Amino acid sequence: MIVAARSAWPEYRRLAAYVCQPGRSFREGLTHFGFYTDGAIQPLLARIRAYHPEVLLTREQAESHRSAGRAELADLIAALIKEGYRPEGESNGVFLLSASEDLDTIQLDGPIVNDTVTETGRAWAWTLGQRYTSLDRLRTATRTSDL
Repeated sequence: MIVAARSAWPEYRRLAAYVCQPGRSFREGLTHFGFYTDGAIQPLLARIRAYHPEVLLTREQAESHRSAGRAELADLIAALIKEGYRPEGESNGVFLLSASEDLDTIQLDGPIVNDTVTETGRAWAWTLGQRYTSLDRLRTATRTSDL
């Protein structure tokens, strides 16, 4: 899955996570997560470690998750609040992802440049929300038209 990622790309690079609105629907069986920003699919495809469709971002919930053995989720909640990525008390969907340097993260040869245009020749975003394609196609593509 590839998501539009103006702010999600730097968040992923810092936090190894994707945060979205609560209850957002996604296809079943996803294994990797990619980011489309700056006119290209970025060259890191993170392994999905866990998806939590609704997470309350409070210090109390962070401690509750920590006590239940979900330290990675607890640390993420604490970082989201402390570093101002999301307001405390908000509910969000959360994907825990492999970090950019993790061996589970697929490193492409380079960004996949968007070459999608309208009938008049104007550039058009490859995705404005989320879009699905296969890992095999992503591994060999150099332009979005290859997908």
